[in-house]
Amino acid sequence: MTVASRLTSPDWRMFSSRVSPIADESDVRLLLRGDSNVSKISTDPFVGWTDDDSLSYSSCPQTALSATTVYEDEKSKKHRICCFKFRLPHFFVYVAWFLLVACSALSSYVTILLGYNFGTEKATEWVHAFLVSTIQSIFVTQPFKVIGFAVFYAMIIKRAEIDGEVDPDAADLVLSRSDNEAMDPRHFQPPSRQSKFDQSVRTARRKLRKKEGTFRAIRDLVIYATFLTILWMIAYTDRTPDMYYMTKAVKDIVLKANGGSGIAFSDVSRASEFWRWTETTLLPGLYGEYWYNGDRMENGFTAEPYLKLVGKPRLKQFRVEKGSCTVPGILADEVTRCYNSYSSDSADRGWYRRGWLPLTRTDNISQIGWHYSSSNTWLIWGQTGTYTGGGYVVDLDRNNRSIAGETISGLQESRWIEHGTRAVTVQFTVYNANSNLFSIGLLLVEFPASGGVMTSHTVYTTRLFRYVTNFQLFIVACEAAFVFFLFYYTVKAIRAIHKVKGAFIVEPWNWVEMLVIVLGWTTTGVYIARLVYVLQASDNFQSNPNQFVDFYHIFVLDTIYLTGSSLVVFFSFLKILRLLQFNRRMLLLAGTLRRSGMQLIAFAIAFLIVMVAFASLHMGVFGASDYRFSSMFSALQYQIEMILGKFEANRSRDDYPIAAPLIFIMFVLTGAMLLSNLFIVLINETFSAVKRDNDQTQNKYEVVEYIKELVGLGNDCDEEEEDMTNGHDDDDD
Repeated sequence: MTVASRLTSPDWRMFSSRVSPIADESDVRLLLRGDSNVSKISTDPFVGWTDDDSLSYSSCPQTALSATTVYEDEKSKKHRICCFKFRLPHFFVYVAWFLLVACSALSSYVTILLGYNFGTEKATEWVHAFLVSTIQSIFVTQPFKVIGFAVFYAMIIKRAEIDGEVDPDAADLVLSRSDNEAMDPRHFQPPSRQSKFDQSVRTARRKLRKKEGTFRAIRDLVIYATFLTILWMIAYTDRTPDMYYMTKAVKDIVLKANGGSGIAFSDVSRASEFWRWTETTLLPGLYGEYWYNGDRMENGFTAEPYLKLVGKPRLKQFRVEKGSCTVPGILADEVTRCYNSYSSDSADRGWYRRGWLPLTRTDNISQIGWHYSSSNTWLIWGQTGTYTGGGYVVDLDRNNRSIAGETISGLQESRWIEHGTRAVTVQFTVYNANSNLFSIGLLLVEFPASGGVMTSHTVYTTRLFRYVTNFQLFIVACEAAFVFFLFYYTVKAIRAIHKVKGAFIVEPWNWVEMLVIVLGWTTTGVYIARLVYVLQASDNFQSNPNQFVDFYHIFVLDTIYLTGSSLVVFFSFLKILRLLQFNRRMLLLAGTLRRSGMQLIAFAIAFLIVMVAFASLHMGVFGASDYRFSSMFSALQYQIEMILGKFEANRSRDDYPIAAPLIFIMFVLTGAMLLSNLFIVLINETFSAVKRDNDQTQNKYEVVEYIKELVGLGNDCDEEEEDMTNGHDDDDD
């Protein structure tokens, strides 16, 4: 707090009673701050002093100074501004009242006249809208404007020089005199009184600086808490439990077995079972025909009557060309066809008749059964490969289950899935009007070159149209405030980089702040792109509701947006640790990591070497029979789970009855017991040393004591008396 905020304290009254009447409040501020504008400090030992004043502190020793007269230099006097006040004549008061009454009467007349023209219903709605807008303006819009302008004014616009931070170099002006002044009798002070004067100035200046630092810490915490609140509301307001329930409902109707003859999606292990799943599970789930009492349902709804299909469902096949791989010469006569794994180079992009028969010159367009269709859909990641957007597509009917079933039967009869097939996707989108949610389904069935079938699925639920209700309109204001905060922190970071240059990258917390800024702007850009794609998809659906509408790119963008916003929230919460560093206990974590940094790096290198060694052993021995060790990444992942206690010891024992137990015991003894315990001991020893050092330090700022003092619960006199009795006559902090 500045000196101006403490003018009513007992310390100020005692201090001002000892200062010459010539000195005003600004002079005293300059004295305590050590401002260079204080050019002369003249002390008369015979003015304002008694024998008791030199050693006694009746009210509080905080600012007990000798009798002091402060003079401003000629330069500072020139900067004083005299304000000339101009006032209108008194009769303008009646003019103002007349204008007020006339405007009110005219507004009332126009309102009543328009109310008659509107009618009762519209007039009532207008009154309601007026009341809502007025309340919103008073309690929401205007407070946000005031707070935003106040934050902008306090953070961006520089404060006046007299309200700035204390300059330690300029403060020494109070305590340093030239030889000429020291020899001048007018500046003479007794040694005892001079030392008490110096000590009092030091103590007052140190206390002032600490209060200003405490005020800045509280101010930064309040501003950052506001930023975190806005960020949290933007990132997680739409993440409601309804999303989970809708995702579960969609999965239940398309993935789980429907009745005794049905088959679950995860149980599909060959092509024939895929067709069986489409007929017994997929079609009954996507096309609801009858209610439980036998009444017929409306067209376009799924087995769950509140889920509406958006566009047509689509089947898409990814194929490879025949002869895309080479058969060794010894088996060339036995194997006449070879289909490689899927890649962009081996992908089939030809046109065929039904049954994958090649076209001839005599064929016309009507005989073309299946042709490659390019698409702007982004890549699809599977378990055995990555698939491009284009493929051989078949759209099912949107409203009629019988027509969709005939399409599936025709594909099955003409062997739509055969040797060259590497993957088949089923894409659909459903909408729930009750909760304004969309579910985007992507079911992937892979037919790897090695044989077999692998299934994976993604059902993603999101809210594509956010700005519908009044509360969601409030989120728009939060998003605008977030952009403002982001711009403010960006400008602040640029100014810091320009000021300290290369030293900026040395501080780890600056990297955290830069991550928040970069991720914040990236997430904002992705969100804008998502809005554009949502508008495009909406226009496509409105132009032709009975066509397939691709929402996959929206799903990808929304996933990136949510991941980015979650990372922004994560790193923003970590930054709170930096703002709380004025408390010595909050420095324990950072001090432990800083002191044990080199030891942790050495341990991490040794740990990585051991983990890669065991991963290579597991992959070499069990990779052919156990999916957990089929690749280096999956092997490392499962080894981490084993260290954490999640493992199945007997899973590979049937295939390797001797090697599996031996390797398992070796890894548990080395990884789970030795390495993990060494890591705990390393952290524990370093933490103990840091805690011993931390217990001997004091808090940089006493925020709790400062708040107590503001509300009248603190005792400045006791604190200052403790400083005086301890003999704090050292220099400033």
